[in-house]
Amino acid sequence: MEEIKNNIGKLKSLAIKVFVFALLFMAIDYVVSEFLTIGLEKYYGLDKPAELVLIGHSHTMLGLDKGKLEEELHCRVAKYAIEGANVQDRFTMIKHFVHQNGDSIKAITYDVDAWFITGEGLSVNSYKLFFPFMYDKYINEHVRNGAKENMEQSNASFEYYLKKWIRTSRFTDLNLNGSLRGHLGFYSNIKIGTIDVESYKKRVESGDYQNITFDEDLKIIFEEMLEFTSEENIDLILLGIPTIGILNRTDPENYAKAMSMLQEYADKYDNVHFLDYNPLLEDQYDLFYDPVHLGPKGNEVVTEMVSKDLKQLGIFN
Repeated sequence: MEEIKNNIGKLKSLAIKVFVFALLFMAIDYVVSEFLTIGLEKYYGLDKPAELVLIGHSHTMLGLDKGKLEEELHCRVAKYAIEGANVQDRFTMIKHFVHQNGDSIKAITYDVDAWFITGEGLSVNSYKLFFPFMYDKYINEHVRNGAKENMEQSNASFEYYLKKWIRTSRFTDLNLNGSLRGHLGFYSNIKIGTIDVESYKKRVESGDYQNITFDEDLKIIFEEMLEFTSEENIDLILLGIPTIGILNRTDPENYAKAMSMLQEYADKYDNVHFLDYNPLLEDQYDLFYDPVHLGPKGNEVVTEMVSKDLKQLGIFN
């Protein structure tokens, strides 16, 4: 009898220790994740209302200078650009920002190129970059759907609820870096160097380049995004941040088709504008870091052009 009482006492003591440890773990997990989330929100500009929101993937990340646009346009600019973000990701990003700070937004820039609805080239697992923002209903749905599409149902449920309950597990090296940048107020993104043109020409001649294709599912999502911004009365600037002319000329027929589609969207919607900087800049090779990304000089040139064009459109004074 005495032994049973001792064992019960030990079990109670163990249960108390486990309970205290769980509470401590949850508290630390919450505090650390809140700190990281706040930094990431600052980095992407989600922490405050913004009049201009730069939505995109690495083209926007490397091609536009948030600080210079704020100086030139005299407004607050948010740069919500995530490397590898696909069409569905970016539509969700727009809904996320509108849900957070919708009343403040005058205009959204959205980077496009001839591959804007090509189904290849961007990550199918990019939804994982949005784990830190699962508190938002649009992001939460996006993450859940992304997990289901790319995993077996059982694994998807495990991944989803793991991130739901252990908040620090939502962070990758990429968004940890973003959070640190946000807390430090460091928003600049540039890559030093210029493309080796002759080497790239040889790659193209050997067929090493991405083909332009038109995915109907992505086209539907893109058009839903256009409808959404129209309903929200937000000016949407489809921004043709240049890709190098050598690449643009690999498939002239489909390239022209893609550019024509983008212009047709701008003609159809009163709130949509298409600014294509390829004709002016695609053959200025010193502007490019690689075939599809701008270097520091290209960033400066395109930022200045965007600033002037947004003023000419009458969106900003």
